[in-house]
Amino acid sequence: MPIRAAQLLITLLQLFLFTSSSLIAVEPGWKPERVPGSAQLRLDELAALVVPAEPSASLQAAVADLVEAWPVPLTRIEPGRILPKQALVFVRETRGQDENTGFDEGGFRIHRERTRVFLSAASDEGLVNGIYAICADWLGLRWYWPGEIGKEWTGEVALTVPDRIRIERPGFVQRTLYPTESDYGRRNRLNRKFSFNHNLGRIFSREVFETNPEAFSEIGGRRRSPRGNAGTDPQPDFSEPAAVELAAQAARAHFEENPGANSFSLSINDNSLYDESEATANIISPVEYFRGRPNYTDLVFGFMNQVAEAVSDREEARVTRSGLLGGILPSGASVSENLGSVPYLTALAYYTTEQSPSFRIHPRIMPVLTSDRAQWHDPEYRAEDKALIRRWVESGAERIATWDYYFGAPYPYPRQFVQWIRASISFLHEQGVDVFFSQLPAVWGLDGPKAWLTARLLWDPDQNADALLDEFYTNFFGPAAGPIRQFYELAEKWRDENEGPANWIKFYNDEAGVELFDPETLQTMRGFIEEAKSLTQEMKASSSEAAGSVRSEHDSEWERRGLAPDRFAQRVKIVSEAFGYTERYAAYHSRRINLVGLSLAALNPGPSEHDGPGTEAIVDAIGHYETARAAFVEFGQRLAMDPMHDRFATFNRMLQSCPLPLARAATRKFETIGHPLMKNPSFTSSGVEQRNFLGPDIPRVEDWAIQYRASDGLRVIAARGSENSGLRIENADIVTLQQTIPVLAERDYILEIEAGWHVSPDNRTRIQLDWRSITGDRLRTEIILRIPTGSVRERQRLAFLLKSPVNAYDLDLGIVTNRQYPADFFELHRAGLRQVRLLD
Repeated sequence: MPIRAAQLLITLLQLFLFTSSSLIAVEPGWKPERVPGSAQLRLDELAALVVPAEPSASLQAAVADLVEAWPVPLTRIEPGRILPKQALVFVRETRGQDENTGFDEGGFRIHRERTRVFLSAASDEGLVNGIYAICADWLGLRWYWPGEIGKEWTGEVALTVPDRIRIERPGFVQRTLYPTESDYGRRNRLNRKFSFNHNLGRIFSREVFETNPEAFSEIGGRRRSPRGNAGTDPQPDFSEPAAVELAAQAARAHFEENPGANSFSLSINDNSLYDESEATANIISPVEYFRGRPNYTDLVFGFMNQVAEAVSDREEARVTRSGLLGGILPSGASVSENLGSVPYLTALAYYTTEQSPSFRIHPRIMPVLTSDRAQWHDPEYRAEDKALIRRWVESGAERIATWDYYFGAPYPYPRQFVQWIRASISFLHEQGVDVFFSQLPAVWGLDGPKAWLTARLLWDPDQNADALLDEFYTNFFGPAAGPIRQFYELAEKWRDENEGPANWIKFYNDEAGVELFDPETLQTMRGFIEEAKSLTQEMKASSSEAAGSVRSEHDSEWERRGLAPDRFAQRVKIVSEAFGYTERYAAYHSRRINLVGLSLAALNPGPSEHDGPGTEAIVDAIGHYETARAAFVEFGQRLAMDPMHDRFATFNRMLQSCPLPLARAATRKFETIGHPLMKNPSFTSSGVEQRNFLGPDIPRVEDWAIQYRASDGLRVIAARGSENSGLRIENADIVTLQQTIPVLAERDYILEIEAGWHVSPDNRTRIQLDWRSITGDRLRTEIILRIPTGSVRERQRLAFLLKSPVNAYDLDLGIVTNRQYPADFFELHRAGLRQVRLLD
């Protein structure tokens, strides 16, 4: 070795030993903050922001949120200029499918190149998602609820930009909580990509009926022109080739007019009115039932298969998310334009089509599985629903969607089921379901963590739900986290243990659903809220005392971040107000049930003259009822004006039963005048009839219209002890008896009904009146009795003292039983209406 080279080597060894000894001398734990090729980049060194040209409204809103939250001012640089250093750069980037599968489905990439940070995505949606990931993970910013009150800073702002490359794609391609598609939805990375609401009513219109009446269902022996209402228009005739071609034409026209569209809905109308012809009977028979309803899945999805085949153009290239396989390509669109976003024909697997099909379905059909998974508290339903999901996943469909029911409003009480949210989302994800839709019209004070937890799990189903809930309560309610958590968890535990067997969106729009909670449980829940209030007040007092005349450091920090120092107290106040709605409604309903019970006891006294309550007790109960009702109505209307409570307006508008006509009949003196007005008061029948292939045999009861929805085991028969009079109804989904009676305006009438019943919780059996004018216009609708929960085996006299409105000409009397459970029945023996003269 040359001398010069040897000297150089010795020098390098000495330098290494010196450096090593210097490192050893440094205090343990010291570590230079450096990465290969560059020092770490501090967040507060980023001073420029580069946004792509023509940003969408959602991207602009997300940028505004980021700029407001950033630790130092960010100067916005117009695109097209030379990129400055110390810049945060947003890039719309098109990447190859193999390189970045799913990148166009809302995913994003964040990486650093020396002093520049790049957020790249295939769409503005992906950029928005990346922005809110930065807000959450770098800045500690959350939006747990909507608005400023829902905003919270958690932990400390990161000092430096993470050095790792970050690539994220959502666990669910669609993440919809309807109707929270607003600032809240954007900030929590919710979206809506596919269309699958009830749509056949729009396709099979009145104009189409004029040219193709054969495509419309035959019901009751005739085809009727539609009214353009998906709730009342029957389904098209799915057995008719013309219906297939009309649906295919509508789909082709949609994709041609909207080349970028990824879906077209062929979902059934929102009813159970199907064709009753022999052709349909041959497809349906032998009739099977699923979840108590006739199974029309094969009929509807057989139709869907035919439409998909008709829409598919076999001469054009066909693509799927995984490559060239087979599907629908819109006319004029290229394969490259549709990679990862091929269009689907969507169809709700809903109500009468929940069951999986007995055959393979076309890969371009996206079934949307509808289920109220809040009902997973019922182990039998949970097991059945999981098995159903698995069957649909194996059905041949390339992509499966789900439609859940996370309400929220209109429930007037805390409908909590977070354990079933996390369990069902995890299971759906495991099975490959990646399109999620749920209705969640949130009453924020009652729904608590539901929306935020769901949004987080839809983005990443593998997250620890317990940790997310810990974060929510700790960060959002501060010192009140403990009792507020107990409030929500008691609501969930009580519901799980007491709601009973599963049924379709149980207690939805049910005035008696609040009976689920007993007074003691409501009182305990109120205690948790009061404890939370006390804790937030103690914190506020402690902070003020420590600060004296000088504002505390915490107060200054909260104000710097745009948060009110008393925000925890404000949030507890929202919970308290919302639960106040529950309490006032529970009190109102309790007074109503008490008044019904006293009135029925007075109308059906025992053998002793002293049996039954006196008039004074009922009059007193009327006063309590009216006071409680007024208190609830006033409070509910006032509360619904607040954006945090405005969804209460849904329940406020719901028609409630009113027991005053029953109470008046039990307390007022009157005499009947004129002749009985009702025809066939004893429900006498003359034989039976089977109206369609579904059955069952229904008595022919002259002067009474009997309408029903087919259900498993439905029985409408003569009353016990009679061969041809009275009616007994069992296993009803819904059965309505109706008679129209001529009346005079502004007169007093007595309606009397003799009935017996067994009514389970969630069974809605009621007496309803529709007063009409000479032209048939509805003047007033009233529910004069919702049969109370419980059992009356023998005949009970129901009597209602009525006052007809101005211009009344007809009275439509409706006797309805809905949602009967296995032990339930409703037995009618007699009904009559007469005019009366009041004597007091």
